[in-house]
Amino acid sequence: MISFTRIVLRLAQIVVGLIFIYSLTMLLLNNEPFKIFKFEKSYGDVIKIIKKEKDTYLVTYQYKVNDHYIISKVHLTKNLLYNNDKVVDFIIIYNKIFPSINRINNFTLYNGYYVGLIWGFVMLTIFISIDLFADKEKWAERYSRFFGLK
Repeated sequence: MISFTRIVLRLAQIVVGLIFIYSLTMLLLNNEPFKIFKFEKSYGDVIKIIKKEKDTYLVTYQYKVNDHYIISKVHLTKNLLYNNDKVVDFIIIYNKIFPSINRINNFTLYNGYYVGLIWGFVMLTIFISIDLFADKEKWAERYSRFFGLK
């Protein structure tokens, strides 16, 4: 049972660590919180608009970078998508080195990445603390009785 506990702790550390690294990478690629990369502007063409929920739309758009088109998707609310019942013009700001990293009309939608970064850091700290300081044999015995394995 102790080896099962170690395996679960290692898997949790790997998953949470990957979430932390992904969030940090996406924030850095989008120049949050530091200005590392240069961004360029392009005009985007709306390909498809799908109404999802009450006021939310999934917008598929494309923009041209160095003679090829990049297709991307974003969720927008009706007031950001329409102006007087006409679809707004999309100005795409994209990362010059990684053109698939982009945003529309300078909207910053990074809250999820910050949540992932903070959540990942806290959970990783908890899992590493449990791994280093907890009496794993005691907890393994307790949970083996709870699950009826002993």
